[in-house]
Amino acid sequence: RCQYNNMADEPTMKTLRNGVRCLTGEEICEDCRHRPLDTITSFHFTNCQKPWWCLALNHTNTTKQICRGMHHEWNRLRYKLEHQWNV
Repeated sequence: RCQYNNMADEPTMKTLRNGVRCLTGEEICEDCRHRPLDTITSFHFTNCQKPWWCLALNHTNTTKQICRGMHHEWNRLRYKLEHQWNV
């Protein structure tokens, strides 16, 4: 969940009895927003929004940090690809 298809989302959800449950159903939740960028294989831009939309990031500091990192990485790879294609 954090290495593949990382969504920078909240790892837990509240239950009806005021408890908290891990979204993956595991006992211990990894907060994917704290995963080092170089350990993420693929990223899903739903919560961070698409980098080409150039939207302001109105998230918590934790989410904003990984979103900015992923937007930067996406733009870096796009620039590299355009350079290889001589665009």
